[in-house]
Amino acid sequence: MIDDFDSILLRIYEAGVDPEKWEGALHALNALIGGQYIHFYANNLSSGADAVAVHSRDLDLHEAYCNDYFPQDIRIPRIMDAPVGKILHGDMLWSDEEREASVVYQECFRPLGLFNVTGAQLGLDGHVSWLGFSTPSLAPFEKGSIALLERAFPHVRQALRLCIEMQRAKGQLVALEDLLSRRGRALVVLSIEGKVLRTNGFAEDLVQTRLVSLRHGRLVFREATANRVLNMALAALGSMQGSEESVALMEDRAGNQYGVRFSPIPGLGAALSMLMVQIVPLFNEAPPNEYEIQKFAGLFSLTPSETDTLGALVSGISLAEHAETRGVALDTVRKQMKSVLSKTNGLNQKNLLRMIERFCFVQLR
Repeated sequence: MIDDFDSILLRIYEAGVDPEKWEGALHALNALIGGQYIHFYANNLSSGADAVAVHSRDLDLHEAYCNDYFPQDIRIPRIMDAPVGKILHGDMLWSDEEREASVVYQECFRPLGLFNVTGAQLGLDGHVSWLGFSTPSLAPFEKGSIALLERAFPHVRQALRLCIEMQRAKGQLVALEDLLSRRGRALVVLSIEGKVLRTNGFAEDLVQTRLVSLRHGRLVFREATANRVLNMALAALGSMQGSEESVALMEDRAGNQYGVRFSPIPGLGAALSMLMVQIVPLFNEAPPNEYEIQKFAGLFSLTPSETDTLGALVSGISLAEHAETRGVALDTVRKQMKSVLSKTNGLNQKNLLRMIERFCFVQLR
């Protein structure tokens, strides 16, 4: 029996990751304790929808109970007032007299063979949650079965919390995918083994450019440096040491720059750990603002005048227009730009703009 119980606990935690496995896991527990029917749900108080629900009988029964009998059920206040995880059964829920006089029992439970409902509230924030079992006859659960339920409930509660958090994270991830697509950024989510779990529309577009590829369910970059950083990020995540972001830079065939950001998302073990990869076309990003220009200038000890000239370049203002605005000779501004290129080791103005793109992505954005 202990081996059976341990295998059931494993199935319960697997259900926390894959909700489709809840039914099989709880049916196995139900069989172990000698139960008849299962009543398991976590109802979101905000939306009114069940985040998870498993019922041995037709789901219509659960809905009919909620709509027609729930307000009349004298057990509900006792369930809600009980400590989270405390197994309630027998007189803890209602006396024999209360049960026999109850419309809920006489019209709903008894005709359907729902006897000795035994369970506990799971107490998850923002949800009404319950796991209960009933017996096939008037004979109550044996003490050994109650003891097994007491051991199982903390694990069910933890797995259910995991399940709801994953549902919430999935919803947030879908919203993030859409947002990044609208901003012209690619998103690829990888498992700890490097398997592609999700991509947004812009990531699929990048595949057409051959900047990246999705081979056999894995992300592969055209440039070796990006692949090396990817493998290092996955290795760090796999060793449970991956909490820091890492970045890589690459170019397409036209010479346009892209930034790649690797963001580890550690989970509760390998099953939930993921690596979020954003690919950002730097040439489509918003131009550096004044703060970012000042930070870049500070790295190379540019003078205020040189910084102003750099700002004009970033803003797309010609040197002649900048000289006229400042009321200085064009030759003066050209000398300032030459000094900026010398201090930053820039080959030319285009190369300087690419340096600022890289700096903003790696250091500031």
